[in-house]
Amino acid sequence: MSGAQLQFSEADLQQTVAAYDPARHEAPLVIGHPAHDLPAYGWVQSLSFNEGALDATPAQVNPDFAEMVAVGAFKKISASFYSPTSPANPVPGVYYLRHVGFLGAQPPAVKGLRTPQFADPEDGVLTFEFTEPLYPPQEPTVTPEEKAALEAENTHLRAELAASRAAAVHAANQAFCESQPGVLPAWREVACATLDHFAAQPAPVEFGEGAAKQPLADQFKAMLSALPAPVQTGESATSARAAALQAAPDATDAQFAEASDPARLLQHQAIRAHMAAHHTDYATAAHAVIQ
Repeated sequence: MSGAQLQFSEADLQQTVAAYDPARHEAPLVIGHPAHDLPAYGWVQSLSFNEGALDATPAQVNPDFAEMVAVGAFKKISASFYSPTSPANPVPGVYYLRHVGFLGAQPPAVKGLRTPQFADPEDGVLTFEFTEPLYPPQEPTVTPEEKAALEAENTHLRAELAASRAAAVHAANQAFCESQPGVLPAWREVACATLDHFAAQPAPVEFGEGAAKQPLADQFKAMLSALPAPVQTGESATSARAAALQAAPDATDAQFAEASDPARLLQHQAIRAHMAAHHTDYATAAHAVIQ
């Protein structure tokens, strides 16, 4: 980069490989050419000589940095070496790798790493910039039509998932309302719809102040649970008892007349009489008598 013309033989590169020792100086992976080789986004674990080229094996690479490299964010790569005569060279007499610099993008935002400060040229340090891309640009793998189809499918799947969750929440709320003895059948639909509405909100609806502030849905459930069960002031004839009466025509009227209502008892006796006179069942007789 300084304009000097240099020649390297295969023997020079092989000496660089043989001299590299992370215990002496571990070459970092950096962006650009920062002062003091910081910050480091990875390290060169080892060097090798293959088919006339010097290859570096990276290690401990920062995931954010690796992703940027994989998608082709860095179009150039630059290597910096200590010259054989540099006073800072860990192994004098050979070209020793100082760092590997990646060029073409801003440093990724990685917590805990300082912003790089770029250095001026140093004596005894040689920096080489290679103009070929480190990785070829990635071509799109899907067509616009395929992308639109995938987005439509994702939208449909999200809608199905939302509907499934809403159905599960509704079933749970319905079961809760039906299990509360104080919630009369006429109230259950409204109570369940109220709980469904609370659950559908993007953020929990809360009620109260300070430490007493709680989700409104939980307080509403607590209120429903605290409702007293309705008190039965009398008993009414049930379908089971009516069926039992049909099966036993000689049962006493007192067995049916559980509610002390003289008019109902007289009506029942009239139905019984119609049954006996016309040899019919209780329901048919009741229809004929009550008309």
